[in-house]
Amino acid sequence: MLLTGRKTALYDALLALTPYCDPAVREFASRAALRGGDDEAGAAATADAAMILVARDQQRTHPGQPHDVTRAPARHVQDLLPLSSALTSPVLPNLLNQLGVPKEAAHHE
Repeated sequence: MLLTGRKTALYDALLALTPYCDPAVREFASRAALRGGDDEAGAAATADAAMILVARDQQRTHPGQPHDVTRAPARHVQDLLPLSSALTSPVLPNLLNQLGVPKEAAHHE
């Protein structure tokens, strides 16, 4: 029951980020991860992680000013395990730096 509650809270948090998700960020991160040697699944998870962290930064710095409320959440975020692993990817900090995300905002809890 506790696990179900935690998963639900995480999915709800991801859903709240939906309006701030930018598919261009995801695409950029996916291409960079593939160039860095990730396989398709790894690149997708890294791309989702990057898009979510950028969306979280946008939500925090520009609350109430989402990009587009019709945007879908990260396409591949069905299983939280690959996303969690991607958050520790050594590629992610460099991607976030390239995307202009400040280091303190790129830190994930």
